[in-house]
Amino acid sequence: MMQSSESHKMFGRLFWALMGLLAFSSDLPAADSSAMLIKRGSYLANRASLCGDCHTPRGQQGQPDTSRLFQGAPIGFQPLQPVPGWSSTAPPLAGLAGWSEAAAVKFLETGMGKNGKPADPPMPEYRFSHSDAEALVAYFRSLKAPDSKAAPK
Repeated sequence: MMQSSESHKMFGRLFWALMGLLAFSSDLPAADSSAMLIKRGSYLANRASLCGDCHTPRGQQGQPDTSRLFQGAPIGFQPLQPVPGWSSTAPPLAGLAGWSEAAAVKFLETGMGKNGKPADPPMPEYRFSHSDAEALVAYFRSLKAPDSKAAPK
């Protein structure tokens, strides 16, 4: 069992080590923090939310076409019963053309589009935190926008 003075010393060293890390992280250049934001957005889009399942075109064998990541795609499934407003295509997310940063963040936080209405099904009404929504927007903006001729109609 540790003596009280030993535990105080260990706590003190740990405290100051953490303070040093916090001070260092606040001094990171903007490019580093931007890269970290994009990396977080990539994780959220590709691993946590699986946005590419609908928003990335598929190849001949049904695999995601990673050369056109998040460039929009036909929805590859239909509901068993008719669903009003069901969309047959998922719009491109790469580049976020036509979206201001504020509108895109608001959409990801509230599930409400620029028109004040939820997106058409099958798009879920996401409720991301503000920081997660910003990370997703940074990531999508970092991707090459689709050629307007290649985007699904």
